[in-house]
Amino acid sequence: NLYPGAPELCDDTRNDCTLASWTVANEAGTASFVDGFGDLMDITASVTGTAAVPAEFTSTGSGTLNFCEGTFYTRIVAEHNLTIIGKQGSAKTILNGPGGPVISADTVTLTIQGLTLTAGTGHVATTRTEGGAIYAYAATITTDDTILVANTAEVGGAVYARDATLTINNSVWTNNTATDRGAGLYSVDSDTAFDVVNISSNTATNSGGAVNASGSTLTASTWTVQDNTGVGGGGIYLWDTTVNLSDTSFKGNLSTTRGGATYLRGASSFICDSCTFEGNTADIAGAGMYIDESSAELTDAVVTGQLGTSALAVGQDASLDLQRPLISGNATDGVKLYDNASFTCVGTTADTFGSVSNGGYGVHIDYWAEDTAVVSLTLCDLGESTNANTLGALYSRTELIALGNNVTGTY
Repeated sequence: NLYPGAPELCDDTRNDCTLASWTVANEAGTASFVDGFGDLMDITASVTGTAAVPAEFTSTGSGTLNFCEGTFYTRIVAEHNLTIIGKQGSAKTILNGPGGPVISADTVTLTIQGLTLTAGTGHVATTRTEGGAIYAYAATITTDDTILVANTAEVGGAVYARDATLTINNSVWTNNTATDRGAGLYSVDSDTAFDVVNISSNTATNSGGAVNASGSTLTASTWTVQDNTGVGGGGIYLWDTTVNLSDTSFKGNLSTTRGGATYLRGASSFICDSCTFEGNTADIAGAGMYIDESSAELTDAVVTGQLGTSALAVGQDASLDLQRPLISGNATDGVKLYDNASFTCVGTTADTFGSVSNGGYGVHIDYWAEDTAVVSLTLCDLGESTNANTLGALYSRTELIALGNNVTGTY
C-alpha cells in the first residue's frame, strides 16, 4: 500500500510516498477492515452513503473496523466478533445511520471505541422499533469514549439490550428519544456496568427517561443521570432489577407521575454509596425516589432541592434504609411512607444526619389501607429550631412502631 500516488487508507501510514508532509488528517473520510490474519482492506466505499440513503456494512468475518476522522452515513451489522474504532476519537468520528440501529449485534462480542453514533431509528421488530444507536441481542458489548446522541426508537432510544452484557466506559448518551420506554437504555434480562458515564436530556413518552430495566442488573461508578424525562421514573425505572451504585448523581430529572429520579417496582433492589439527588421533580410522589414492593439502601446520600409532594417515597410493602443521610432543603416532605412501609435512618454523633429544613414534614406517614408503617430512627435528626421542617418533624396517620429511637425534633 506504499507507492507514489497511492490512495490514503485508514492505517496510520503515509501511503503516497511522494507527499512532502503527512498527518492523520490526510486519512480523513477513509475506513478500513483488518481481519484476523492482519490483512487490511479498504472499505471506504462500503461505508459511504448519504443521509437519504445510508450504506450498510455487514461483517463477513471477525476483525477490526477502523474509521478515520469524518462523518460516515452508514449502519453496521455485526454478524461476527468485531472491534470498531474511531481513530481520532468520538468528537471527530461520527457514524450517522438512519433507517435502523447504527450498530446491531446478535450473539457476538463487540468493542466500540472513539465513535459518535447518531440518527439511528432502531431494529424493526414485529410490533415496535428497538435500539436507535445499538441493538444488542445475546451480545457482549464494551464501549469506551462513545457519544450516543439524537437516536430514536420505541424502546431503547439509544440502546436496546436483551440477554446481553454491556460495559459502558467514559461515554455520553444525550438527547435520545423513546416513543415508549427507555430513552437511554431499555434492558431485559441483561447486565450493564457504567463507569464515568453521563446520561442526560433523554425523553421517554412512557417510563424510564434514562433507563428502563426489567429482570436485569445495573452497576455504576461515577455515573451522572441528569435532565431526563419520563412518565414514570424520569431518570431510571426498574422492575425486578438489582442495582449497585457508587458516586452517582441524579439531577434535574422529571417524572409526570412517580419517581422523578428513580422508580423501583417488582421486587427491585437498589444499593448506592454516595448518591446525590438534586432538583428532581415528580408530580405525584417521590421526586428523588419512589419505592414500590422493593428495597433501597442509601449510604451517605444527599437529597436536596426536590420538587413535588415528597423527596423520598416508600410505597406499599417497600423498605428504605438510610445510613448517614442528609435530606435537606427540599420543597416537600423529606420522607413519605405508605402501607406496610419500612423506614430506617441511622446517623452518627459527629454530624447532623436525618431529614431537616424541608418544606413539609421530616417524616410523613400516610396510609391507603390499615397496614402499619415501621420506623426505626437512631441518631437521626428531624429538625428543631434553626433547621426545623416547615410542617414539623414527624406526622403519622396510622399506628407507628418506633424501634431503637434516639431522635431530636419537635413532634
